[in-house]
Amino acid sequence: MKVYHILDHYIPIYTGYTFRTRYILDFQKKTGIDARAIISPKNSRGLKSRETLYGIECFRSQINGNGLAGKLPLLKEMNLMNRLKGDILKIVKSEPGTILHAHSPVLCGLPAYQAGRKLRVPVIYEIRAFWEDAAVGREKTKRESLRYYLTRKCETDLLKNVDRVITICEGLKREVELRGVDAGKIDVIPNGVDITHFVPMNKNPELIRKFGLEDRISIGFIGSFYKFEGLSTIIKAMPEILAKHKNAVLFLVGSGEQEQYLKELAGQMGLNGSVIFTGQVPHNEILDYYSIIDILVYPREKSRLTDIVTPLKPLEAMAMEKPVIGSDVGGIKELVKDGESGLLFKADDIRDLAEKCLRLMDNSAACRDLGIKARKYVARERDWGKIVSKHSEIYQKALKEKGR
Repeated sequence: MKVYHILDHYIPIYTGYTFRTRYILDFQKKTGIDARAIISPKNSRGLKSRETLYGIECFRSQINGNGLAGKLPLLKEMNLMNRLKGDILKIVKSEPGTILHAHSPVLCGLPAYQAGRKLRVPVIYEIRAFWEDAAVGREKTKRESLRYYLTRKCETDLLKNVDRVITICEGLKREVELRGVDAGKIDVIPNGVDITHFVPMNKNPELIRKFGLEDRISIGFIGSFYKFEGLSTIIKAMPEILAKHKNAVLFLVGSGEQEQYLKELAGQMGLNGSVIFTGQVPHNEILDYYSIIDILVYPREKSRLTDIVTPLKPLEAMAMEKPVIGSDVGGIKELVKDGESGLLFKADDIRDLAEKCLRLMDNSAACRDLGIKARKYVARERDWGKIVSKHSEIYQKALKEKGR
């Protein structure tokens, strides 16, 4: 079986999207699937058009974006999709056992669908988030805008036309069904974690010294600084936490669109000595950064996006036996069972978040117990090895339905 994954981006761009993709490709290879990647020209500029990454053959579609077609809205997107479709047709052969597995957004899905029809091979479309909702979450557009409407329509039409649909969580599955897609052709392949890589470990002494964390209790977040992540909520909760635990520190690892705003907010609140921004750190050092954080927080804001999409990062922390606190949005609740694998607080409620942090800071035994339970949960329910094994059945269904 040969599966071509059509991607928005991949290594060396490191995001949750990239990490999910890498684990899927790696574990598919281990199960005997000939997995390959074709990457959109949107994020391929200046990179090799073909290379092997971690044993996976990767093709990058390339385009010159300097002309008018690369700058004007709509024309730019059409140009990207036409180039990607053309490259798929050049790379993929119409052979038995061949599948196109496109990953959102529609800029990848539509070219894959069009190429798949010509090649007469099954096309599976994986929804990780709806592009239009992600744009709203990042304040790039509004729900009442024409852009939102058109993107939603394109996504919905594509979902109805492809051979099968994969979603990353139950919230997205319900949304796809509400759009009129046959529930029988939808499968859920949730986010997971490599429990052999993310393991409990002692605190890294060098980082403890570097950031002056000796005798301090650290509350932390590792990820991208988007508005919907709600990091302003935990910053605003720090004064109440510090009133009881003067040695508390907020440790924010990563970067993103909200970084400058968050730094200014911390400064305005007089928290410069109690909030540490590390900036982006190399991926091979992430485990060490997890090691020095006592409590991980995921304070996502309440929104349509966060209610239907699950994040990946909490699973990494849970695998490392870290206690996690998350807001009670739908996407977090699919991962964190309150009082069992973590704690939930009322989304956007500064006081409730502070109270949950203090509850764990006041009880180290409860912290340890919650972390142990969290790892047991992900080992049982969210191990990538178990999750990716489900792909074979989905692919076989698609091939059978297509008569391939």
